[in-house]
Amino acid sequence: MKKFAYSKNYFIYGILILLLEIFLVSYLEAWYFKSLLLILAGFSAYGLIKDYFSYFIVDEQKITYVRLSTHTEINWDDIAHIGLPHSQILKLFQMAIYSTEGKVLMVTFWFENYKELAHYIIDNCKTNPDIQIDDRLTALLE
Repeated sequence: MKKFAYSKNYFIYGILILLLEIFLVSYLEAWYFKSLLLILAGFSAYGLIKDYFSYFIVDEQKITYVRLSTHTEINWDDIAHIGLPHSQILKLFQMAIYSTEGKVLMVTFWFENYKELAHYIIDNCKTNPDIQIDDRLTALLE
């Protein structure tokens, strides 16, 4: 069993953005801009707290994504497809894991040891001929 959490850089950038939002509030004069930035800062803080407690656990039977309030499990036998998402913007930064049950897990480059996690997932799925692995993904990981 191995645990993969978000990297420290993710939280450093998130805190910098949060501080920038709070800094901008002090310089704005219009109350509606201040209110909007404070709402955005609240969402940013919530996202950082939520992601601080989010991580992947991979073991011999399944991959699990644990979040603050929920967790999603996909057994290795239930994976149908591993590939890049259909978005043109995010395809280099995310890997999508689709299950036969309709569950989707997104693995982003913000996780520590992202490539190790991606290799671990692909290596566990190579033995199953029913799982489709996107060739572009394997090329990106080489």
